[in-house]
Amino acid sequence: MNLDIKTELSKLINAFNSGEYDFVINKASVLLKKNQESDFLWNLKGLTLQIQKKYKLSISCLIKALQINPKNLAAINNLGISYKNTMDYAAAEKCFNKVIGLDASYIKALINLGNLKNETYKFDEAILFYIKAINLDEKIPETHLNLSYAYQSIGKIIEAKKHLNKTLELDKSLTRADKMLSVLIDYSTNAEHLTSMIDKITNLKLTNEKKVYLYFAIAKALEDLKDFDKSFEYLEKGNQLQRASSSFNFENIQKLSSSIKSFFLDYKFKNKFKQINKKKIIFILGMPRSGTTLVEKIVSSHSKVSGLGELNIFSNIMSSNIIKDNEIDVSKIDEFMNNDLSESYMFYLNSFKIKGEYITDKSLINFWFIGFIKHFFPNSKIVHCTRNPMDNCLSIYKNLFDTHEGWFYKQEDLANYYNVYKDLMKFWNKTFDGQIHNIKYENLIKNSDEEIKKIINFCNLEWEDSCLDFHNSNTAIKTLSVNQANKPIYSSSVNSSNNYENKLKVLFSKLN
Repeated sequence: MNLDIKTELSKLINAFNSGEYDFVINKASVLLKKNQESDFLWNLKGLTLQIQKKYKLSISCLIKALQINPKNLAAINNLGISYKNTMDYAAAEKCFNKVIGLDASYIKALINLGNLKNETYKFDEAILFYIKAINLDEKIPETHLNLSYAYQSIGKIIEAKKHLNKTLELDKSLTRADKMLSVLIDYSTNAEHLTSMIDKITNLKLTNEKKVYLYFAIAKALEDLKDFDKSFEYLEKGNQLQRASSSFNFENIQKLSSSIKSFFLDYKFKNKFKQINKKKIIFILGMPRSGTTLVEKIVSSHSKVSGLGELNIFSNIMSSNIIKDNEIDVSKIDEFMNNDLSESYMFYLNSFKIKGEYITDKSLINFWFIGFIKHFFPNSKIVHCTRNPMDNCLSIYKNLFDTHEGWFYKQEDLANYYNVYKDLMKFWNKTFDGQIHNIKYENLIKNSDEEIKKIINFCNLEWEDSCLDFHNSNTAIKTLSVNQANKPIYSSSVNSSNNYENKLKVLFSKLN
């Protein structure tokens, strides 16, 4: 390698480390014209595209790197990550195993295999891979963080707390661990962690992203202590920082809703796809924090049901095929509706741990696509969860989600989005009269036995007493509601919006 290319590569690496990703891609493309056989450049370009979520382009670059050097472990590992992000779990697992086959001590591949198993609900396997990585190097904080997530998902809270504390011991600025820990702590009995978080926000130099985790965690702690005024101060700080980094435009939401309603207004459903010899699907949907996790926990406590959480398979297929510029792409819709989408959907399920003939898909965003669900999965069941709008929207506003949706973080946007959702669900219920089971969270709390039996009956499942004893089932939970759904039904969250009535006037005044 000549001196000039070494200098250029050094510049590229510095630019990559500084987050100048567009520069890296452009410069790497230029250098590759003269250095086509550089697996390093192809890998770097592929990794940078991966960071920008351009996964198909990333995969293409990484495959070229491996054609040049089949033993480039970094490229194989990165290829696995891109495959995982496109939900091609089988290909991703093959890559990670290949890396480990070439070098059993390659920690990143072990961690990535753990992440893949985590994502596909194989938590016991995930835990084993994380522990292998920790045995090789116990001082990587992210490994402990991921391990704690796996433990939390299967209800092993003591182990989860242990590894969250270890994460913070190794890196006290990794404030995501503080946020995760805050979900598991009742600060009314122990406020020691709250003190340490306030000290961090005061004395540590943190990025805005790291501050956000602390703001939401501190708000939760103060709410536990019933200091609602101070809690809201931190909520506002966290929400404002999150909203500032979002390009959310409410007009796009209105546009998508209008496009979908227009298409299905007079659509003739022919039950073309019969789902013969396929898994029976129960779609559980609604707004975030509307009780969907609780309902999934109840349904999946049945011996014939596997709860798979928020798969987001359906929405990913829709977005990559027929949603263009926030409306249905009329040039592709006819061909799309004539293909058996269920085959693609079922393909993704092959990597998941499934115990019975029924599965639950709790992808909340599926409320947008109920018409398509009824077209491709005519025999599926749809359970729609609702909640008092003010309690529901408050719970969204005071929680930090993994998905960065701009409408979560501003009162006016949140109200407007909720109203579009409500209008669209009214349309679906009219279109599919009697085919959607609408369950109110408050009714489920008040008359749990009766409402649970209605849900089980609607899903065409034989009654099992385990559905009433759902909190003792071993169904894994990967959402923010993990702590609540693993407890017996309680009513303390009903009318919780009363505590913030004076703080959320903009939000509450706009809700229909």
